[in-house]
Amino acid sequence: MSDPSHDSKLSPLPDVGDFIFFFILDLLLVVLPNQLFADGSTGWHLVTGDYILDHAAVPHKDLISYTFADKGWVAYEWLFDLVAAGIARAGGLNLLAVVLTCLIGFIFLFVYDRCRKNGCGIAASAFLTVTASLVAAMHWLARPHLITYLGLIVFTLVLDRFYKSSMSVKTMVIILSLTTLIWANCHPAFPLGLVVTGVYLFVTACQSRLLADESERRAAFEKALAFALVMVACALTSLLNPYGLALHAYILEYLQGQDILKATDEYMSPVFHGGLHATCLEILFIALAAGLALSRERLSKPALLLTMLFAHASLTSVRNMPLFAILITPFIALLWSRTVLNREEPVTAGATGIKRVLMEFEEQEALCKMHLAPLGATIALIVVALAGGSVFGKTVISSGFDPKSLPVETLDYVRDNGLVDKPGLNYDNWGGYLCYKLGHRVFIDDRADFYDRQFYVEYSVMMAAGAGWQDYLEKSGAQWVLFPNASALTMALKADPHWTLVKSDQASSLFVKKTDRVMSENNKSIWEKNPPSI
Repeated sequence: MSDPSHDSKLSPLPDVGDFIFFFILDLLLVVLPNQLFADGSTGWHLVTGDYILDHAAVPHKDLISYTFADKGWVAYEWLFDLVAAGIARAGGLNLLAVVLTCLIGFIFLFVYDRCRKNGCGIAASAFLTVTASLVAAMHWLARPHLITYLGLIVFTLVLDRFYKSSMSVKTMVIILSLTTLIWANCHPAFPLGLVVTGVYLFVTACQSRLLADESERRAAFEKALAFALVMVACALTSLLNPYGLALHAYILEYLQGQDILKATDEYMSPVFHGGLHATCLEILFIALAAGLALSRERLSKPALLLTMLFAHASLTSVRNMPLFAILITPFIALLWSRTVLNREEPVTAGATGIKRVLMEFEEQEALCKMHLAPLGATIALIVVALAGGSVFGKTVISSGFDPKSLPVETLDYVRDNGLVDKPGLNYDNWGGYLCYKLGHRVFIDDRADFYDRQFYVEYSVMMAAGAGWQDYLEKSGAQWVLFPNASALTMALKADPHWTLVKSDQASSLFVKKTDRVMSENNKSIWEKNPPSI
């Protein structure tokens, strides 16, 4: 495919990537309008953001749990929380859903464009991009990990451009330092930027020693120095956060807590037994293996190492599957590109009718890169969301917390029947949602970095209705319990004469203790010293 910038002007017409963008919009705003809010942790992000907006300060102590109200807390995603809360205040969850959905759409529009730029045909590029989007769909949630997707995209693009001698050192350092500044204040995965840079540093350092030509060795050495400079600059820039070096220490301490990480669903390896996301990941692996075996093209050395790195990461933790899909799909497209596998000749008078039409369509579609349709749709949806989600009285956007996975109706009962002011045991994944909706602290939420191991052990025993669960439940001082319908604790409480099921909905069951409990002095001090209001 010829470079359209040299022989033709860009066209305002939509390309196939634009239709993939609209596919994602339709999926997240129409078909599954509550998908982004299916996870309760969005709630504590909004609580944190609201606190920052109200106090013009970043919290240094916990805001969510009454069990550890005075414990120090590093709100390492404070910038995302602030922006998300500001968006929600401006246009509610509808506006937040629109902004994040469009962000996801543009990410995969970028993936498609990279596939096409790497010489891959329309059909293969569309197939690979849609497959990659379905891999990543397992983590399409209103949470700050979306910023990590953007950060990795910027790092790989900029580093690769410098590696190919199409960007200056100064420009590279400025762009990646600014990216790190934002990334380090939005999500704790910002060290991945240093890891990717380290891959390029390793490759160029090896080339500076192993290449045969002296001038090439010198050039590789200079690039290695530049990549080292980037690593130093980005590492120093990451210190520009409200917590300074304490942020890095906090993240390191969390990563060292392997027992908790191993028990967290997001950190478990994918299960390849027919699930959509894992099956699509398998398809990408098959395409990668076939491309490596059949293509005459070869990935650059940094690209090959990054492919190996993120392939390993995706197999060790499901939360890394989207990273592999977003970053590596363009590499797979390069291997399957028409430039290396029987590329068609330019359109000639002798070409068959169908072949000629397809070839012309390929060339014309390559010019449709203005993406006016996605930009226009984004603006229109933002306007609609700001207007309440309706157009001429007809609801167009209606996104919110998902009643299929969160205790929407039972929470109304908690609020309406005075249970808010009484201590209650909640499911950890719902803690952030409860805190956001009730405006009160909760027993526990899903911040695995915050609670200590012993607390998790006791909570896990209660959750599984294991040996001694009644003792731990009594120790918690809970007067009500809100847990998933199918949980072991719910089944146990239904059979316990001391507890009454007072309300249930699609996701949850709410139990209230039948008799007034006699609160121990220890439990009384926990509750009374740490009032539930935020």
